[in-house]
Amino acid sequence: MGGEGNLKTALDIYTRLRTRAAGGQENTPCNDKDIEITLGRHLKIMGGADNQRKALEIYSRLRTRATGEQVNILSDDKEIELGLASIFIETREWDKFDELQLERPLFSGVETCLCLSIRFFRELTDVEKILPKHSILLGKAFNWA
Repeated sequence: MGGEGNLKTALDIYTRLRTRAAGGQENTPCNDKDIEITLGRHLKIMGGADNQRKALEIYSRLRTRATGEQVNILSDDKEIELGLASIFIETREWDKFDELQLERPLFSGVETCLCLSIRFFRELTDVEKILPKHSILLGKAFNWA
């Protein structure tokens, strides 16, 4: 529903759910993937550098758990990898986005195609002067769209 008040109310609800799932410990990650994913998405939606950082920490922690406690290893969990991708788009970290290798067949689907299209289009919007070499970004954006 949007609006700053509703976003704050939703954050309070997600935070209470997380606290309850973490045995009553505040500001502590829980073992409920759905709560963690939802909290990460919500923080991303709320925007701002601090919320983006918190969302990235949540998705990174989920990825580490999904890969058997290996840090910075690609997981096979589409939700986690797309969560990371959305943050890298927002923060315009194109190299980190590309390292996710979302083109892998494992991640096929509408959400992945849309995410890839947005990534290339967003990078193109950052260019001050469109040069012929930038037509590649536009082509990739249209291809994935």
